[in-house]
Amino acid sequence: DNLLMRQFITLFNANNIKGMIDLWHNAIKMMALFLYPVMVFFVLVGPLLIPALFSANYHESAIIFQIYTCVLVFRVSTYNVIVRVIGKTAILVWITLFTIVSNTAITIALVEIFGMQGAPISSVITAGLLAGAYIVAIRFYLNLNATSVFPWMALVRILFHSIISAIPAWLLMQVHVDPTQSWETWAQMGAMGVAYLITYWLQVKWLPVIPAEDRAKIREVLPARLQWVL
Repeated sequence: DNLLMRQFITLFNANNIKGMIDLWHNAIKMMALFLYPVMVFFVLVGPLLIPALFSANYHESAIIFQIYTCVLVFRVSTYNVIVRVIGKTAILVWITLFTIVSNTAITIALVEIFGMQGAPISSVITAGLLAGAYIVAIRFYLNLNATSVFPWMALVRILFHSIISAIPAWLLMQVHVDPTQSWETWAQMGAMGVAYLITYWLQVKWLPVIPAEDRAKIREVLPARLQWVL
């Protein structure tokens, strides 16, 4: 988003609010196209990856890794970029204070309930609250409705196809390998990665994961050597 700051400012100064929001949405969808499959794959492969990296003694830490990875669902934008463009920077302080207080309170409560897993759960919830606060602020300042302020359905579709793409990788995960032979685990994860990548790419390439109009706009942003991907 920050790379597009100059374009956002130009559109806002020209009073082209729709153009600015559309550009922001395109950036979000492009980020989600790459970030969501990464998130889903690492959540899936976490129980294999963590022991492979740090030994079997860390197997129970895999769930903490998986939970923290879910934060990526909210990392498709910096969110505050639009607030900064429209000059409403005062709200940044209040949102920051809100998230600090919320994160502290939620972490204390969830650690009491879930133990060590409470902290990563709190991080995911706080990331969602932070994103939500900025989206509400943008909607208020620009007088947008709930459906036009953020590309909700586009992100849901991308996340859905990212999850569906995990089915072949999950099937490969069921193949028994000797956990004492690390190379077998790494080979299994490599095969899962290839299966996931191919399945996801085929869906993005040939199914309406994103509308044709959005696909064309995102392709324009990509480097020429990568436009074939979409």
